[in-house]
Amino acid sequence: MTTTSTPKILVVGGGIAGNAVALQLLRAGIATTVVERATTPRPGGQAVDLRTASKEAAERMGLMPGIGKLRVHEQGWAYVTEEGRTYARIDVDMFDGEGPAAEIEIARGDLNQVISTARRPATRNSSRRSWTRPRSCPAAASR
Repeated sequence: MTTTSTPKILVVGGGIAGNAVALQLLRAGIATTVVERATTPRPGGQAVDLRTASKEAAERMGLMPGIGKLRVHEQGWAYVTEEGRTYARIDVDMFDGEGPAAEIEIARGDLNQVISTARRPATRNSSRRSWTRPRSCPAAASR
């Protein structure tokens, strides 16, 4: 007799990558638990530019409405002298959108919030406080 069981996945790390993987597993009907060392989400962080492949991935994952609400509305860069005179400018639409200023930019913490919110209803979260290391894990025992 052959039995099949539904897989249960443990994702270690509740950052952008871990939450994105958990979201896609959840959408595939796979039970997922995310564990994270930090007890609270890390806000802010360096901005993430969404261009070509990353923008397409965000669109396919249905994240663009959330990203649109939290994105940085950058229009470009200006280089300014100490006296306040602009001597160079790089607009978002320069270089066919492939320049240093991106049309869609979002802080890392905000992007992670968008992904977490999308997966939250059916994915279990565990923080450092509630996660117990398995006793049979030699790496865990040596810490």
